Amino acid sequence: MLITSRVPLMGRVREGLRAVGIIGGALLIAMAPDARPPAPTTTDARPSAPFWHPFAGRPPAIPQAVHHRPPSPSAPSRFRGRANTPRNFSPSGLRLLARLVEAEAGNQPFVGQVAVAAVVLNRLAEPGFPKTLAHVIDQPGQFQCVTDGTIRVRYRRLAWLAAQAAATGWDPVGHALYYYNPRYIQNRWILGQPVVARIGSQVFAR
Repeated sequence: MLITSRVPLMGRVREGLRAVGIIGGALLIAMAPDARPPAPTTTDARPSAPFWHPFAGRPPAIPQAVHHRPPSPSAPSRFRGRANTPRNFSPSGLRLLARLVEAEAGNQPFVGQVAVAAVVLNRLAEPGFPKTLAHVIDQPGQFQCVTDGTIRVRYRRLAWLAAQAAATGWDPVGHALYYYNPRYIQNRWILGQPVVARIGSQVFAR
């Protein structure tokens, strides 16, 4: 009798514990924070920058890069000078002028080299000087590099550019006809000529 009466009692105890567990679990779930992902809001989460989708039509215009030609060697504003009439010289004539520039002003700034070339070209239009480039350069007693033979040196790129710049009309010394280094010149006549400009270690006169 005692044994048979325990079985229903234990069954009721188990059912009671099961009911308590279900109720406690429900309470814990109700008290726990909501772990579900937040509902989507109406705020637009797209980036602020313009966005183009490949299926949204034509893309926005892309600004084109602006390319500038690199500047060539130039002179300060006080040495801009005047513009001569561009002259057409043969390649051999320009090479001869570049050799003279290298020999006479290879250690001078670029504008000084252009000025030396301009002096040579200014003489072509001046009465009393020869009328060809080769004759102006070869005129006896006019250029030290011709007298001592240093005109045969190989010119560098800057001298070539200076010769080209002068041939295209750049005259930074206002139609000067002479130049000299005052440290080495003793000729009173040249020292008495009106000074047009001083570039580097050279003086340019009219």
